[in-house]
Amino acid sequence: MLDLLWSDPQPQNGRSVSKRGVSCQFGPDVTKAFLEENHLDYIIRSHPHPDVKPMATPVTLLQLGMM
Repeated sequence: MLDLLWSDPQPQNGRSVSKRGVSCQFGPDVTKAFLEENHLDYIIRSHPHPDVKPMATPVTLLQLGMM
């Protein structure tokens, strides 16, 4: 579960240890293989923006110009 929650993308192909010290980083080749194996078109990742209050809705994000 930790890898699912804390893995980060990287520009290089392959996998490497995360710079944050938790989990790993993965390249575009890993993403492509995951999408193909799971019959998916996209992976949507999200991190809270520092200017967004907790529980922001998509409408709020649109109003702030973040979507």
